[in-house]
Amino acid sequence: MKRKDIPRAIVEALMKHKDGLSIHDLCDILQSDYEAIRSVLKNKRPLGVYIGGWARVSKGPYTAIFKMVKMPKIPEDAGQPKVEAGDAIVFRERIKPTKTEARINKLPTQGITQIRGPWPTQVQL
Repeated sequence: MKRKDIPRAIVEALMKHKDGLSIHDLCDILQSDYEAIRSVLKNKRPLGVYIGGWARVSKGPYTAIFKMVKMPKIPEDAGQPKVEAGDAIVFRERIKPTKTEARINKLPTQGITQIRGPWPTQVQL
């Protein structure tokens, strides 16, 4: 299974199992790697998936049980609003800094420690 298909497969599996599933259960059902499923649930958790409880597996640590919230089905034809030919599209102009401002922006900033004496990269304005 491709990594980008994992979130959709997780949602489908949780919709079938109303009691919730642990990461190990999801690994067994989806035939996928533990770290791949864990990273999706940690970093890119699909909409509607939440931790519904905790279960203890034998004498080991507690494991999270993921569940799915009942959500209304999104219609297939729900897309982005169409832009008509007469609509004006506004783009923000990027202001390019002058050479002096660019040089100043590249310099290291003074942190918590106060620097006494001349700094080797100090710019004379």
